Amino acid sequence: MYTPTAGKVIFEGKEVQGTPAHEMAKKGIARTFQISKPLAGLTIFDNVVAAAGVHEYTGISSYFRKAHTKAVEDKAEAVIRRVGLESVANKKASDVSLGYLRRLEIARALVTEPKLIMLDEPCAGLSNFAINEITDLVMQLKGEGQSIVLIEHNLPITMKVCDRITVLSYGKKIAEGTPDEVKNDKQVIEAYLGEEDK
Repeated sequence: MYTPTAGKVIFEGKEVQGTPAHEMAKKGIARTFQISKPLAGLTIFDNVVAAAGVHEYTGISSYFRKAHTKAVEDKAEAVIRRVGLESVANKKASDVSLGYLRRLEIARALVTEPKLIMLDEPCAGLSNFAINEITDLVMQLKGEGQSIVLIEHNLPITMKVCDRITVLSYGKKIAEGTPDEVKNDKQVIEAYLGEEDK
C-alpha cells in the first residue's frame, strides 16, 4: 500500500515495491486488513464476487460484460464455503459480526487465487471463540499449502501457527527463527514477555 523509503521487496525474483495494489493482486499477492472495510451495502457473496474481478475484468472491454458470470459466482461460492461463510452469504456486510468480517477479508483475498496471502492482525478484537475459529482457518489454509505471512501480536497464536517468526521491536528486527528459538531468545523475553528473573 505504501512505497518503502529504503530497501527492496522481492517476489518471485523481481522487485515489486511501489507496484499498485491491483497489480500486486495480479502477481499473486493478496492481503487482509486489521480494520475490516467491506463494501458494507453489498452482501457477503457480492463482496467476494467483487474481489474476484481482479483477474476477470482487466480492460476497457470489461465495461461491456456482465459482472456476475457463472464462473465468477462459482468461484465466490467455493471460497465462501472454504472459509465457513455460507450461513451469512446473503446478508449485507454491515449486518454481520466482526468475526465474520475477518473471514470475509480472508475470503476476498483467497478468491484472487494468491500465491502469497498476508494477514494483518486477523484475531485483533475478537472473542476467544472467534479467535479459535480464525486460528483453525489459518491452520487449514497452511495445511492446504497456502503460503502465508501473518502479522499478529497474540503470541500463543503466533507460536501455534507459524513455522518461522520474525520479531520486531520499535521497527527493528530483534530475533528470527523457529517458535522455540524465538520464545527462548533473551531480547524477545525482555521486549515482549517481561524481564527474565534475576
